[in-house]
Amino acid sequence: MKKLLKLLALLLITVLTATAFVACGGGGDDDGDVGNGGNGEWWSTSGEIRKDASGKVVFEDVDIDLTTIVSGSDKAALENIVASFNAEYRNKIRINMTVVGEGSYDSTVASQITNKSNAPDLLMCHQRSLKSFADLKLLQPYNEALEKSGISINLSEYSQGLAQYSNLGYTNYTFGIPADAQACVVLVNKKLLDEFGGVIPTTHQGMLDLCKTFANKKGTTPIAWSSEDDFFANYVFNTALLQNGVKMYDETTYKADWYSNATNRQAVLNGIKSLRDYTQNSPKLAVFGSSESTSYTAFNNNEALFLVCMPWNLTDIANTYFEENDISISSLSDAKVAEYLTATSLSGWFALDANASCANQIYGDSHFFAISKTVTNIEVKAAICEFVKWYTQTLNVAIDWGKAGHISAYTPVATSQGYLSDAVISNFVVPFYGDISNFRSMGITPFQAEVLAARTGLFANIKSGTNSDENSIKAAQDQLNNAIDFAQM
Repeated sequence: MKKLLKLLALLLITVLTATAFVACGGGGDDDGDVGNGGNGEWWSTSGEIRKDASGKVVFEDVDIDLTTIVSGSDKAALENIVASFNAEYRNKIRINMTVVGEGSYDSTVASQITNKSNAPDLLMCHQRSLKSFADLKLLQPYNEALEKSGISINLSEYSQGLAQYSNLGYTNYTFGIPADAQACVVLVNKKLLDEFGGVIPTTHQGMLDLCKTFANKKGTTPIAWSSEDDFFANYVFNTALLQNGVKMYDETTYKADWYSNATNRQAVLNGIKSLRDYTQNSPKLAVFGSSESTSYTAFNNNEALFLVCMPWNLTDIANTYFEENDISISSLSDAKVAEYLTATSLSGWFALDANASCANQIYGDSHFFAISKTVTNIEVKAAICEFVKWYTQTLNVAIDWGKAGHISAYTPVATSQGYLSDAVISNFVVPFYGDISNFRSMGITPFQAEVLAARTGLFANIKSGTNSDENSIKAAQDQLNNAIDFAQM
């Protein structure tokens, strides 16, 4: 009963806070812990793996039900990738894909697994969701399936900024495999940039200097961004905080000390100041309160030097720009594209100390693959490993997914000549993210929705200016910590 009440409490908080963020077989019920000194397992395994003479797993008509959180304009790319896998593995493995939007993904999937009703075998969700899924004993690790199948997935070959979260705090277990990374990205008007030296600054002061020069000469606002949607509060605001050294939460208690710790409070204040350096200067370098359509219009009219946007909108944004400016482009792979549009990341935009170790960090999210605890057949578990390896380590898949706005988290592919030689990847996707080792996501707190809700509330107060910054910081800290106290009652 206590376990059920805890589940309901966490799901209730998830449902209440999720509305702030709108995007992109049966196991055992043993309550024993895994790792961290415990020996219990809440999943079970049955069946056998068949192998051929060379030791390779033989798959025959294995169905895998995948539930993905990908529901935006990148969904079509994912559907094509899954179709390619099904064609390549015909009569061996078939992926049946179901889409659940971000607003209801966590509560829907948690309920399905808990009730063993239409539960997915494989989850493709945001990294930030996995800790709560694991703590509620809704997932199982990859270890046994990888060992018995001989399928190789080496986490040391994945971006360590993401792979470090794969055990979700359970020592010696792998509960998640990172597929990609995504964050707010920056399109650059190349023709306008060339008028101002053609060099994209890499520091906060450099960006301010370029933008001031642009604004004074052109009389327009150089940075077009939509601060009215939750992506901005989530990705851009959190990036500004990270680049100034803010610690998101205590990794033991999961609580925040954004106000009560003087060092962390100053870091938050610095992050806020770094944003205001763009919005409170005269002339304006960027504004709070602009909509997405207003931002796009300014960029399309060649009034803005930079457009901060979401990567999966790249194709639509670029095509609209070319159409409205009567530029004939066959596709984003056309060499002519680079004459008009280029890309950069938010790396260094907000760091008041350009030499700080955190100065180039970018906050975003990552899709991870995880196995539901309801899968018992070892052949299905092995087939899941085969698909996850294929998805994350196949060059053509990485390129196709990259064009949908998601950079590969598998380092051998992300650094390969084949990947980097693709025009769209080299001109846009790689510059969007810079050094992927600087990429940061939520980490392994079970209270990710609560952290984001508190941060979004803080940003709303900062924009409105109705309270002092310090009072707003304290209110956000208390909001998060009170929610955690309630969930742990």
